[in-house]
Amino acid sequence: MALLGDKDGTAPPAGSAADVVVAVDQFEELVHHDPDTARQRFAQLVEFARQPNKRVLLTLRWDCVDELSSGQTAAALTDGMIAVTPLGRSQLRSAILGPAAHAPGLRFEDGLVERILDEASAEPGQLPLVASLLEQLWYARSGTTLTWQAYRQLGGVRGAVAQRAEAAMAAVVHQGAHEAEVARLFRALVRPTDTVGFVRKAARWADLDEYQQRLAVALASARMLVIDRTVDGETTVDLAHDALIQHRPRLRQWVDSDREFLQWRSSLERRRRAWLRAGRDENMLPSGQLLATAQRWYDERRHDLSPAEWEFVELASRRSRRSKRRRQLVTTGLCLLLAVSVVLASFFVYQRRVSAEQAALAESRELAARSQQTSESDRVLSMKLALAAYQRHPTAEAEQALFHRYLEQGRRGGALARGEGEQGRGQCRRPGDRRQRRGRRGGVASGEGTHGPAQAAGHRRGPRRRGRF
Repeated sequence: MALLGDKDGTAPPAGSAADVVVAVDQFEELVHHDPDTARQRFAQLVEFARQPNKRVLLTLRWDCVDELSSGQTAAALTDGMIAVTPLGRSQLRSAILGPAAHAPGLRFEDGLVERILDEASAEPGQLPLVASLLEQLWYARSGTTLTWQAYRQLGGVRGAVAQRAEAAMAAVVHQGAHEAEVARLFRALVRPTDTVGFVRKAARWADLDEYQQRLAVALASARMLVIDRTVDGETTVDLAHDALIQHRPRLRQWVDSDREFLQWRSSLERRRRAWLRAGRDENMLPSGQLLATAQRWYDERRHDLSPAEWEFVELASRRSRRSKRRRQLVTTGLCLLLAVSVVLASFFVYQRRVSAEQAALAESRELAARSQQTSESDRVLSMKLALAAYQRHPTAEAEQALFHRYLEQGRRGGALARGEGEQGRGQCRRPGDRRQRRGRRGGVASGEGTHGPAQAAGHRRGPRRRGRF
């Protein structure tokens, strides 16, 4: 328990100026149900208690203190903390005998109260267990006496809760309910803790299907469930007490065997609430491994999820599919862009090659034409041009020019050779030559004309070789 607004943890004296006291009981239920909202509400209560003449009395279980503590509220929580220990033996005795004193003639058989005290003292949450036992002892009394026989038939403090739950369960099943459906309803009303235990969790009436709603009404009439309405007007269903989880073996077996799913569903609900507080931000939807796990449970246990949880998982799945399609479109676009780039690059290279070849063809033809034009005026230049044209590109014009230059060279060489044979050792003179040289047998006769030097190969090396083109 925490009394906010008093640093010493004491209540304001009677008649003081503390005019407003806000009492909040079992605040741990909000902590278990929605820790973030619980912290926000607690911070608001702390701010309220800081005002003059305002106090807040808040009760919660000890294991929830760490969930509420933060930098802004830790001091107020520590200063106002009042530890409420379990009832001592004498206090519990008063709680048992006090109400009985108001029933004329009602009494306990000898030693029965001590036995109840012995058994209840070792149980956490003892008061609701004792209250359930006393109620059933009242209905099973003999006249005005609460008897040992009824106590034993009920199974003592622990057994009373279990028997009552089993009796209610049997009545519901007898009316035609399936045990598997009852188990499914109870799983919707519990939440696993960080340790090995479970706590009750209120479920929205709208999240239950029609069959579960009928079961809830039947179990509520047996006082196993509580159907209530929140301040917002929303109908909820909850277990009557956590003792049902701890002391009803069959219910505990149901939730223990399904702990993995219940833990996942609890984490899913926390993420869903955070998503709602963020204004249904798509970035808060599960993705990656979280979504893969959610889809697996969704496929296997969809009937155990609420419509709100269905919507959350389906929205996350649709977002994932959209993201996947976008990635595929981007990948396809990049592949197409790469393919177009390769085609364009290839076409550019091809065009450059074609252009270069066309330029080489044109240059080769031009060189061949110039070789033909200079064949009479400058035979050496003409031969060089023919060779350059053929080397630039072996066009038909280049081949023809080179072939003609070769033939011309050959004819000139043959004419010189014939002139030397007719005159023997004489001298070979061309008309207009200003110089002459004495011929040698098997040598080379040469003369320098008006157009420059000319040579003719002698025949001592054998027949003239043919050129290759």
